[in-house]
Amino acid sequence: MKKYLLLICVFGLFFSSCNKSKEEKAEALIKDKVIASLYHPDTYKPVSTHVDSCFWNRDNLPKFIQILDELTKLLSKQEEYTKDMEEEHFTMGIFSPNRYYASEYEISKYNDAKKKYNLLKGKLDKTNAKISSKYKELKQVVQHIYADKPTGWLIRHQFTSMNGDNTMSLKGEMIFFSDLDFSECGDGVSKENFEVISSFIQEIKDSESIDDLNDAYEALIKQNTVL
Repeated sequence: MKKYLLLICVFGLFFSSCNKSKEEKAEALIKDKVIASLYHPDTYKPVSTHVDSCFWNRDNLPKFIQILDELTKLLSKQEEYTKDMEEEHFTMGIFSPNRYYASEYEISKYNDAKKKYNLLKGKLDKTNAKISSKYKELKQVVQHIYADKPTGWLIRHQFTSMNGDNTMSLKGEMIFFSDLDFSECGDGVSKENFEVISSFIQEIKDSESIDDLNDAYEALIKQNTVL
């Protein structure tokens, strides 16, 4: 009799776990990730969790982030080369030999600055070509970033926790993407970052030129958004 009671208990636990709601499964999956992002993990209190079908292409989303990271580094180089070129151009103006008289020192300084300027221009031209290529690649990936059928779940989780000084309770909201089985998910992003990134993706889809993409990207950077 005891054996049968034990089996009944085991099956009861099994079926109760299978009957968990999507929200319960989502909360169990993301709890540790949410807590790990807080100043004071012990003050974490869940408020609400909403689960919706996710149509993100799980293959193209990582590609999008990778290309955006590469683009960020290229734009940083572009800014660096442009600034250095301006400095060398300024130096060329100071020591320009196009005057009645120029000393050997001035000519040497001018030629040195001109050499550096031309080297930087060559690097800038190559970088600009790479930026153009990355923008086109980004545009292509974004065109297929959404799938025709659900690929997983989009989890919106609201919670409260104490601020960094542990003086007041703040309300937060994070977005997570999980697979259809609620077995894995990536690190979450804040609601604000999610909205900015979603808007940026749409601007890329609607853009008709590299200049449009550049404007959208600069707007993203101004938001101090972290991918």
